[in-house]
Amino acid sequence: MELMQLHPPIVHFAVVLPIVALVFELLALVKKNKIYSDISTVTLIVTVFFVVAAFITGKAAGSEAYILLSKEGQEELLEHKALGTYLMIASIFMVILKIAVSKMNRKALNILFIAFLFVYVGATLKQGKDGGELVYEYAANVECPEDEDL
Repeated sequence: MELMQLHPPIVHFAVVLPIVALVFELLALVKKNKIYSDISTVTLIVTVFFVVAAFITGKAAGSEAYILLSKEGQEELLEHKALGTYLMIASIFMVILKIAVSKMNRKALNILFIAFLFVYVGATLKQGKDGGELVYEYAANVECPEDEDL
C-alpha cells in the first residue's frame, strides 16, 4: 500500500482521538477521578503519533495531488498543509502541557488546558472539513471512473 493511501484511515484516528481525550478530561473534571485524566494523557500521547503519521502521509498525498489540482485547489491544499503543520506542533505542545498541568495539580491550570484542548479539537475538525473539501470539491487523489475497468 502506498503511503498516500494510508492518509484517509490514519487521519480519522487523528481527528477522533483528541475528542476522546477531551471527553475524558471533562469526566475527570466532573467526577474528580484521576483515572480519567490518566486515560486522557495516554490518549493524547497516542494522538501525537497519529497526527505525525497523518502529516507524513498527507505530504505524500498532497505531492501527488498538487499538480493535478486547479489553482483554487492548490491554494486550499497549501492551507491544509499549513494547518496540518500547526496541529502537529500543537499536539506535541499539548502533551507537554498536559503532563505539566498534571504534575502541578492546579484546577485553574487544568481548566486552561481543557480550553486549549477545545480549541485544538475545533482546529482538528476544521482540518477534517478542509480535507473533505479537497477530495469532494477539488477531486484531490480521486481516480476518474473511466480509468477503471467497469
